[in-house]
Amino acid sequence: MTLPTAPATGRRDLPVVEAAGPIWRIWHPTTRTPAANAPRYHGPLHRFDPHPPGPPRVHGEVLVLYGSLAFEVSALEVFARGPSVVDVCPTMRGTLVNVARMTRLFDLTDPDVAAHLGATPRLGDTNLDTVGYGRTQAWGRFWHASPGVHGLRYLSCRASERGGIAVVLFRRLAIGAPRDQHRVIDDALWPYLVHTLDAVGVAVNRVPDCPRC
Repeated sequence: MTLPTAPATGRRDLPVVEAAGPIWRIWHPTTRTPAANAPRYHGPLHRFDPHPPGPPRVHGEVLVLYGSLAFEVSALEVFARGPSVVDVCPTMRGTLVNVARMTRLFDLTDPDVAAHLGATPRLGDTNLDTVGYGRTQAWGRFWHASPGVHGLRYLSCRASERGGIAVVLFRRLAIGAPRDQHRVIDDALWPYLVHTLDAVGVAVNRVPDCPRC
């Protein structure tokens, strides 16, 4: 599928909505990610990364933080990526991260709003694992360069049939403090993780020794 091309430069006065509530993050503690609200400066790697094009590297002024409005959506985004069995490290966390008040998001889930720019919700919900994220990352750079846009709401490609909403934040001022946190293997989250992945044919395996730890 051919996706629309992003404008060459950012624009002022884009339509935005105020972020509503915290976002879920499923994440693996590492030296680069010591906390749930630690943004990533290394990129571009994923869908809407706004880092300059080229080989991924650290860009000190460009950051990104992905999350979702529901734990199940984050579970699908993290684990439902091809393998029928996925390993789950005991240190992985599921965390609600607050989004700062007055955070403004471009609502890519609204076809009329997307069409205002020549965009489409398919930028978010199309599976691009095999063809790469070149076009969507160019859109990420466009929104990052647009004053007054702190991030995006978009349809998760792994949960679009459920109306699953994902969020990406581009500004440090938009990222709040962690709120509630559990290991994903704890009883508070594990049954939801297993049920969500079982529904899409993915089994989970707790691993005692994780190569990333």
